[in-house]
Amino acid sequence: AEEGVVAIENSLEGSVTDTLDLLIHDSSLFIRQEMVLPINHHLLVQSGTIAANVNIILSHPQALGQCRRFLEHFFPNAKMVASLSTAAAVEKVTNGSGDMAAIGNLRAAEIYEAEILESNIQDLLHIESVNFDLCENTDNCKFCDYKMMCGRD
Repeated sequence: AEEGVVAIENSLEGSVTDTLDLLIHDSSLFIRQEMVLPINHHLLVQSGTIAANVNIILSHPQALGQCRRFLEHFFPNAKMVASLSTAAAVEKVTNGSGDMAAIGNLRAAEIYEAEILESNIQDLLHIESVNFDLCENTDNCKFCDYKMMCGRD
């Protein structure tokens, strides 16, 4: 891919350290623009799964943190399992047993044919994510002005 969008921080859980580390230490990418996007999380399951059967909840650590109060209230005994992404969690749940759920978005539910058990489970009604639109070369990009963040002179 010649460009992509990555999350760098959100209004509830703060910095996405894996992304920042990659941008600082291991990247030749340039920032084209900054975007602020809303975050809406949903509890997604394999078709036919009921809440009483959910013992394991998978998602990216940021999403687990953003839904902490919901999870503690409605699934206090469930095991929380970190995934590399919310999409990977949804895929695993839809291909797994009926005792798992994943925190993900509507697009992941559509792609992996997951059922929405609960909608908008994030702890704050309005969570925003700050994202960078990145690109490989400077033809359509500006050099990053954030020297500390991007490690560029």
